[in-house]
Amino acid sequence: MEHVAKTVGKSLDVVQALNFYDPSAGPVLTPFGDHIGADGFNWTIPALWQKVQTEADVAARSVAVAEFNRANRFTKRGIAVSPAKYVMHLHFYSSGALVNIYGDGTVRVSIGGSELGQGINTKVHCPLSRSGVQGLEAKVQGPGSRVQGLGSRVQDLGSRG
Repeated sequence: MEHVAKTVGKSLDVVQALNFYDPSAGPVLTPFGDHIGADGFNWTIPALWQKVQTEADVAARSVAVAEFNRANRFTKRGIAVSPAKYVMHLHFYSSGALVNIYGDGTVRVSIGGSELGQGINTKVHCPLSRSGVQGLEAKVQGPGSRVQGLGSRVQDLGSRG
């Protein structure tokens, strides 16, 4: 994207925004088979993008970063906003939990999500603590999941049950 932006003489933010799906002419079929603008896919990225640009005052901050970088030969600053889309269709992902209870009282829970700062480990601990399991300690082993980056939707699916 950065290379394209430099080649066409536009800012990276503008090129990214131009590449958003546009469901205004009807549903868009993505390479992943998602129907953006239909079947419950609420496409809010353009509105969120504009809100972040405005509320974070990205344009003014970008100017300040450029001025700082011009004035400082060795120390540099940067600023970036990166849009991301995760598919969250209820029927596409099966998300559950495998609970193993061992003879020594150890409980091991494997879930189909990844801790990305959204609190998935806490949401798994809550039902366990309500069930009377004590001394909970989170340990992450290996990659932790076959479905990466699904955020809170997977944690909600995985901790209800």
